[in-house]
Amino acid sequence: MKEKMLIGYYTIPEDTEMENHGFECAAWYERIAVKAGKYPIMSSGYVYHERDQRYLPELADCSISIEIPGTVVSDDFGARFCGVPVGVYDSAKNAGNPSRILLSPYAHALAWDILEGRAQNVELLPRFEARRIEFDYDGETHETARIVDTEKESECMAEQEAALCDKCGRDCELYHHIKGASEGITLAALLSTFEPKTGVFIVHHMGAEVSEGVGGGMAAELLS
Repeated sequence: MKEKMLIGYYTIPEDTEMENHGFECAAWYERIAVKAGKYPIMSSGYVYHERDQRYLPELADCSISIEIPGTVVSDDFGARFCGVPVGVYDSAKNAGNPSRILLSPYAHALAWDILEGRAQNVELLPRFEARRIEFDYDGETHETARIVDTEKESECMAEQEAALCDKCGRDCELYHHIKGASEGITLAALLSTFEPKTGVFIVHHMGAEVSEGVGGGMAAELLS
C-alpha cells in the first residue's frame, strides 16, 4: 500500500449526522454521528506520465481521501427481494458502534470547487494549490483543474534544467554523444543506447527542408 501524504484539512463546523451508502446493496446505509472538527485530507500520490516515465507534480485524480470517524445512530442492512424489504430489521441494534464516513472526491473536482469558491470547508496546506490548466484537444483549447504540489513542481523544474545541454539548451546528451561518434554508426547501435521501453520515432532527413517519418515504436521492438 502506498504511503499517503497530508495535503490539507476538511472542516465540519458543528456536530452533525452523515449517511454512508457505500455498500453492496444500494438500499443499505449507515447514519453516523460525527463531531465538529478538522479532518485530514490525504493523497496517495501523483499523476504518472507514461511517455516520460516520471511523476508529475499534479495529484492523481483518484488519490484523495477524507476519513471522518463517528458512531452509528441507525442503519439498515435488512434482506431485500427485488428492492422490497423482507422480514423485520432493527435499525437501532448497532447504535453506538464505531464507524466512519469516507469521502473520495476526484482531484479535478475538488480543485474546481476551491477555484470557484464552493469549498469553504477545505483548506490546503501552503505547498498545494488548485490551478486551472489549459490543454489542446482535437484542435480546440480546453480547460481543466488540478491540485499541484508546488514543492515537487520546483524539484521537477530543477531536474529538467539540470538535464539541459550547455551547448544548445536542449535535453540532448544522446544527440551530442552520437554526433561525436564515428559517422558509420548503425541504427542498432543508436537504439541500444535507449532504455528498452523508450518510445522512438525515426525521421529520414533528405534535405535542408525535406524529411519523412520512416518508423517508430519502443526501442526494444525496433531492435528485435
